[in-house]
Amino acid sequence: MKVETGIPMDNWHETGSTAATAEALGFDGALSFEIANDPFIPLALAAMATETIRLGTSIALCFPRSPMTMATSAWDLHLQSKGRFTLGLGTQVKGHNVRRFSVPWSPPQPRYVSTCNLSMLSGDAGRWAKNLITMESTIVLP
Repeated sequence: MKVETGIPMDNWHETGSTAATAEALGFDGALSFEIANDPFIPLALAAMATETIRLGTSIALCFPRSPMTMATSAWDLHLQSKGRFTLGLGTQVKGHNVRRFSVPWSPPQPRYVSTCNLSMLSGDAGRWAKNLITMESTIVLP
């Protein structure tokens, strides 16, 4: 079993030291999550403060950003963490996409697959992603 923990998202002055402490305590991973803050920047700070702990996005929303910008952010984190980064993507619910992010709504599964495929075609980032991406789909019904 792997054990992961979250890193501070709203106080970047604590992010690196918190990730380093998690690494020293033996956690397998340190995760960011996109709720009110960008999920990528804190992971860059964590990458600079650690050597072995896995880093990843618990969720990065794929519809509000372009496949290219997402692939570039993932590629940069992959390089700076020396291969310790895992990109976790999510779609979010219709209300958040439409009202919070001003993203037109359509069925998420085809768009999700299309976003992943386009990300894999995005230059160097795409060449990296094509070899490492696996898609797992979880459908949550009310």
